[in-house]
Amino acid sequence: MTNIIIDPYILAYPNNDNEFENYIDKIIELNDFKDKTNLNFLISSNTSNVLVVENNFPYWDTLNEAISKCGLTGIIQPQDIISTLEGILKYAYIENVLKIDEILYNDILIIPDDIKDGRLESYVEELNRLLMYICIAHDEGYDNLLLTTELVDNMVSITGELVEVESEKKNIGDLPKIYKKNIATFHTLDKLYSLLDPIQIWKTAASEFEYDNAIYIYIYQRTGKYLEEKTWIYGRKFLESMKSKGFLHEEAKIKILLKSLANTILCENLRATHALRQGQGGNTSQVTRSSDKAWRRDIDYEYHLHYWELENGFEFASLVVHNDMSIPV
Repeated sequence: MTNIIIDPYILAYPNNDNEFENYIDKIIELNDFKDKTNLNFLISSNTSNVLVVENNFPYWDTLNEAISKCGLTGIIQPQDIISTLEGILKYAYIENVLKIDEILYNDILIIPDDIKDGRLESYVEELNRLLMYICIAHDEGYDNLLLTTELVDNMVSITGELVEVESEKKNIGDLPKIYKKNIATFHTLDKLYSLLDPIQIWKTAASEFEYDNAIYIYIYQRTGKYLEEKTWIYGRKFLESMKSKGFLHEEAKIKILLKSLANTILCENLRATHALRQGQGGNTSQVTRSSDKAWRRDIDYEYHLHYWELENGFEFASLVVHNDMSIPV
């Protein structure tokens, strides 16, 4: 599972009016994206406190004035931003995911150092703390990405000494005392899409919604564009047919399957498609289901994708071996 860890600094209300539109875009986009993915979006338990102590939580009057200055009156309301930010501050805590109450650490070194530019000391300290938690999460098998300020190489390196862990379930002896790790970062959701691995997302999926997520990300990485709407559904036997042939967990098979699904959705590589016919002859009629038409797409020589062409999209019906010409109705 991939964790998306949110640096509290990017949630801080900007002092510069010129940054206001970017701020609200990021806040709203972040919350929308969380609702569309199966990723773990995490904050630290200190995030709300840091924002309040440093007076970086947006208030209604301040927002209303900024909205008016930007000419956004009637387009967005102060309460929309406040409610969205409050929703983000209810995300799960990384401490709870790791079952750790608190940690003590020393000798933190972060490269590049310019990630600290413009930060008050409280945000620097919370960044140090958060990065140490990410190191621990990495050792527990999580993939971790940090949403933070823009960095040239989209990577931050941390070196630090873990001194103590307060937890009923963890002991300092179970963890490395010295950490030195590289952590991938991003500052826009476009960049996040480019960092995610659709194969791993498919491999760990547990619902149709999560399989959709892998397809969306695969298509974005291939085309550089977000799909504006979903044009496919899964037939009642599709997931079962994939599971029986290893297309849920074998990475090599997932790779070629995602390519075939994307080709179908994008209506590309049509030379690999053939109408499923009612008989063996080329002149026999195409199999239909009311107005839906049955098609077969080559995944490779051994495996094939059978699907229905609907009026407004596709129904992925089954994954079959070479000599199987059936399609679930």
